[in-house]
This record gives sequence, C-alpha cells and structure tokens, in this order.
Amino acid sequence: MQPKLFFQKAYDALRSNAAAGGAQPNLNVDTVSSTVVPIPPIHEQNRIVAKVDELITICDQLKTKLSESQQTQLHLTDAIVEQAV
Repeated sequence: MQPKLFFQKAYDALRSNAAAGGAQPNLNVDTVSSTVVPIPPIHEQNRIVAKVDELITICDQLKTKLSESQQTQLHLTDAIVEQAV
C-alpha cells in the first residue's frame, strides 16, 4: 500500500519529469520501475497506520455530528416556518 500512496502523491512530478509522448504524455515503465520508493521502518509504519486510523475515526465522528446538526437545522427551520404560517 505504501508504494501506491507514494505514487499517488508523486504522480504529477513523475509525469512532468519522466513522461514521454505528445499531447497526453504517459509514464515510462522503466522510469516507474526504477523509482526509489521511500518506505519507513515497520515500527514507524505501524505508528502511522495507528494515527491514520485514529484520524479516520475522528473524521467519521465529525461527519456524523455534521449530519445530525443539519437534521436539527432542518427541523428547526420547519418548526419556525410552521409557526409563522
């Protein structure tokens, strides 16, 4: 998975520096296969994964709270309109 993330991040740089072709250049297999992919030691990978999992959990909680807030806002808006009519 780490190489995939690296290439997602580095795609534009790789494409601009090593691409060949005309109007829509493509990456060369030799260039991609010779690219050094930095991979941290396993303990650092585990620390990173734990932090990412923690952050994803926080994001999920925030999405839930945002959705709940939007529902509350809709209910309040409906109640205000109903009282006005």
